[in-house]
Amino acid sequence: LIVQRERERLSFQESEYWSVKGNFSSVQKDNDDKVDKLLEASLVSINGQTLASGTSDFDPKQSNKLASSAKNKLHLQAQQAEELIDRIEKDGKKWTWTIQNVTSSQRKQNPPLPFITSSLQQEANRRLGLSVSNVMRSAQQLYEKGFISYMRTDSTHLSEDARLSIQTEITNNFGGPENYVPFMASRSNKGKSSKKKDDKPDPQAAHEAIR
Repeated sequence: LIVQRERERLSFQESEYWSVKGNFSSVQKDNDDKVDKLLEASLVSINGQTLASGTSDFDPKQSNKLASSAKNKLHLQAQQAEELIDRIEKDGKKWTWTIQNVTSSQRKQNPPLPFITSSLQQEANRRLGLSVSNVMRSAQQLYEKGFISYMRTDSTHLSEDARLSIQTEITNNFGGPENYVPFMASRSNKGKSSKKKDDKPDPQAAHEAIR
């Protein structure tokens, strides 16, 4: 597998493709005031022909060649994109732009888990560019001043005191328990079962996530 992957890497050929985005402004009336609403849209097709985008649309072994699965798509290159943009900038204000269809959908997203040592280090490096030693040095200083809990832990568990404090904060600032707190309680109790006499204690139960 390693040899095959290395051969694929060595034979890979890059392909260049361009995308076009437009910023649209629509003035709408809100009561007696006029509100200027902005909308960003991406070009996905020209005259009904879908634009090629992403590595899956191109042959990795031949530069600037569409894959067999995308042979009916349009490969937009630099010159074509620049000509299209020039035409839009020149004549676009005379055109009538319409929204033909609006599709809405619901998406469920769960909050991320609380920080543990490794995830704190990874996120600090990704967002702030800090090394592991700098992250732990800063975390140690915050811990000593009482701003965060102990920073060396592999557990995502939160203490009951922490949970109650979080619920109180949400209740006071975001509309009360009818919207959020019952959901939090159901999430925290999800998957819990009655404890048996033979159950072994969780070695991480005494630890808490970084908060």
